[in-house]
Amino acid sequence: FLRKELDKFKEEKSEITTAVNQTNDKLKSEKLATSTEINSIKEASNEKILDLETTVAYLRAELNKAKDDSSNKTLFNETPRFPRAVNAPPSGIKSPPKIY
Repeated sequence: FLRKELDKFKEEKSEITTAVNQTNDKLKSEKLATSTEINSIKEASNEKILDLETTVAYLRAELNKAKDDSSNKTLFNETPRFPRAVNAPPSGIKSPPKIY
């Protein structure tokens, strides 16, 4: 009788150990899959960030170039504009004759 009980407990222990090992293996494989997926997402994110940084750098350069072109046009191609005198009438309007 005791021998039978001992064998039963050994069998149960073996089944439990097998179940625990299977669960551990399953968790390890899920962890590996999750880790692989996370690494893939990180890599894709890094690529997108790099693309955006490159785009921003290009657009900044274009903006600076446009600003420089605009400044050069103003400095070299246009006649300077001076503000009109405070009491002077707007251009195109004759001032009224002075009465003494």
